[in-house]
Amino acid sequence: MNKKPRLFILTSGLVAFFTITSTAYAHGFGERYDLPMPLLYFIIGAIVAVGLSFLLVGIFVTNEASLRSLRFEIPLPNWLKGHIGTRYISWIIKCFSVLLLALILITTLIGSNKPIYNFSPTFIWIIWWVGLGFVSAVLGNVWPFINPWKITFEFASTISKVFTNKEMFKPILNYPVDLKGWPAVILFAVFAWIENVYWGAAIPRHLAVLVIVYSLIQWGGMLLFGKQIWLKIGDPFNQIFRFFSKLSIFEINYLERKVFIRPPGFGFLSSSKLDVSTMIFVLILLSTVTFDGIKETPFWANLHSTLPALSYTQIDTLGLIIVPAIFISIYLIFCFSIRYFSRENSNLIFIGISFAFSLLPIALAYHFAHYLSLLLIPGQAIIPLLSDPFGIGWNLFGSADYQIRLTAINAKAAWFFSVFVIVIGHVLAVYVSHVMALKLFKSHSNAIRSQYPMLLLMLIYTAISLWILSMPIIE
Repeated sequence: MNKKPRLFILTSGLVAFFTITSTAYAHGFGERYDLPMPLLYFIIGAIVAVGLSFLLVGIFVTNEASLRSLRFEIPLPNWLKGHIGTRYISWIIKCFSVLLLALILITTLIGSNKPIYNFSPTFIWIIWWVGLGFVSAVLGNVWPFINPWKITFEFASTISKVFTNKEMFKPILNYPVDLKGWPAVILFAVFAWIENVYWGAAIPRHLAVLVIVYSLIQWGGMLLFGKQIWLKIGDPFNQIFRFFSKLSIFEINYLERKVFIRPPGFGFLSSSKLDVSTMIFVLILLSTVTFDGIKETPFWANLHSTLPALSYTQIDTLGLIIVPAIFISIYLIFCFSIRYFSRENSNLIFIGISFAFSLLPIALAYHFAHYLSLLLIPGQAIIPLLSDPFGIGWNLFGSADYQIRLTAINAKAAWFFSVFVIVIGHVLAVYVSHVMALKLFKSHSNAIRSQYPMLLLMLIYTAISLWILSMPIIE
């Protein structure tokens, strides 16, 4: 019998093992929750909130430049300034990051091959992938400073200069300019398939192969095209965590050792020039996390039942292709509508590229809503695994007997948190989209009219998001 190749296999196994329970629940809540009022009321309330935000933003935000004064420097004590970005702190962080990568490789290769006994599956799929997204959105983009592939490449470059007394690792090839950021798009699409479809994603030996292959791709790309170029166009996680960090209220300047506070989403106002590959990347990011939520609905379970001739892998792979294709098609249709309502003859692709970043607050909101319980409940499994990373009976830190607490968050709290972040994410998306319209179109009235289709898109997706998130809780 085929098994659903998704992360839920790991999470339910972790919950079952560490809490000695016999039932696996959606999102790891451990309970079914009856909403205090019909789902339709929540959807209507969320739609009204997003609609009102459109009116308020349209009235009070009339000039994009007027928002620049909302960025303030946070006064820091001299002792703290002296430690920001220092070589000593930097080396500690870098060495720790490299040791983590080494631990992942060793535990996946020689540790227990059962996910619940091995450090790496929990760390990669929950602590790193889910947790670092949260950290980036709250504290800012830390990935460039802890990226172990970047750090190890820099170590190798430094060592080569010591022994050869000349610059090494100069780019072997010139990166084709027309290729843009498509390598990152392709790698993220493969990652999304592994996370959502591949049945062996949580099995340590399979995970070892995936980590090794990805490491060779990253090191090879930096060697061929140069570190900075490849990290910009070939590291999908550099893109993702950078995107998420644009929503952070903190901005850290490591060179000047300054910390700034800013409104959420302020980072989007200083975004560099985008291209088609970035637009597709954003749409795939949003659609794949949505697809992960769709898979937990009764609709998708029924789909598997009605197509017995196809395996779980085949159906989920088709879904992972069809859902992003639908997202891209719908988005381009709405971009055409934006051009029509603006009464300006702007290039359709240029409009799509310009408004792509307005979708990122929604992607992050859904990331928060969908994965919070995963981080807070199955994510606790990292505590005993730190004491016994290989699954061989160690108790290095005295935490090997830790029991996962299902009460870390319940279905009720998760639902209201989901409603809150979904609404806030869409409100922020309305704000970012409006600012982009002010930049793009010639007049304020044209910008307002152009946002009618985008508002409709936000309202529709708000309703769909809440429906998807509610299904594992109320069914």
